[in-house]
Amino acid sequence: MGPYSPRPLNLLIMLRFFECNSG
Repeated sequence: MGPYSPRPLNLLIMLRFFECNSG
């Protein structure tokens, strides 16, 4: 079990955050 979860939701949130951060 690593720090990365196999959940698609987590990835989506991360992507959203990245997009927001990238502005």
